[in-house]
Amino acid sequence: MRNILIYSLFVSFLGCASLTNPYTSNLVPVTEEQKKALEKHNVSVEEYNGWKDFYLEQYNVNCENKGVVGSAVCDIPENIIDWIKNGFYFNEAKFWIKYNINAYKAKLWLNTGFKGNEAFIWIEKGFNEPSEAKKWKDSNFSSSEAMTWCNNNISLEKALFYKQNSISPTDALSWSKICNGKQALVFIKNNLTPKDGYEIIKKYKYGIENTKSLVFDDIEKTRGRCFTFSGNLLLQISSHAGLYTGEKYSLDDFSSNSFCSYDLSKNLFYLQFEKNKPPVFIQSSIVESLGSYKYRSNYGTYVDIPKLKVLLYY
Repeated sequence: MRNILIYSLFVSFLGCASLTNPYTSNLVPVTEEQKKALEKHNVSVEEYNGWKDFYLEQYNVNCENKGVVGSAVCDIPENIIDWIKNGFYFNEAKFWIKYNINAYKAKLWLNTGFKGNEAFIWIEKGFNEPSEAKKWKDSNFSSSEAMTWCNNNISLEKALFYKQNSISPTDALSWSKICNGKQALVFIKNNLTPKDGYEIIKKYKYGIENTKSLVFDDIEKTRGRCFTFSGNLLLQISSHAGLYTGEKYSLDDFSSNSFCSYDLSKNLFYLQFEKNKPPVFIQSSIVESLGSYKYRSNYGTYVDIPKLKVLLYY
């Protein structure tokens, strides 16, 4: 009712033939009858006149170009009605309009949890959608940080990973051109640059594949390919080799046309290191497949498991 009243009074105000030019910045007093109606609905004279003055100033109304019919002067633009309907006062609306934000979008920013001044900061940085800005904000990114990652075409998920591992947006962009974040971290932990990483990756036809690919094909078909691997030491076989248990898979992980040449339940991998003693735990590594290794089980039978040469790890 309050919004309808403001609108009706506003139209009446602009359309009153007895008033002198209503398109000046001078405030025209309301009648006693109008004043009582405003007071009844808790609308101040200042607010009433403020919308009029705001309307003239912000939208540069020129009624001479629109024509005059009888006592009606000019229609109020629909966007002004939108602001009133959405509960904005003219002194609030003018700041949103400065950023070309309409009433609907302004209300959306507020409902998403942004106060006016805070929303303007994100808008100035280039965020047009409050939902997108909220995702970055809730992930503890400032507006400046968020836009830096966005300008480098790095998604929020990847930005979180890089930030947690102290990788700058510039470096992240360089690494993203040749590998994913987890793979990049292996190179970084081994003090290698993106150029170094590229020189290693380009040797392999399929680049760096994930561990799961090791068991999609026949083991011998993986020979000469490059993979990521993480796991725990089960048994040290020599000073530079050991049996590792890797990520577990089930038959549900495989398509009907995929083939696995060893028992998935054993989840064993033979890892060969160049110089180092096999570590108890490998958080992440880049390995090259050397084909299969015949592992003798407790039952005296031999089982083929992947044989991997460790290139880099941490």
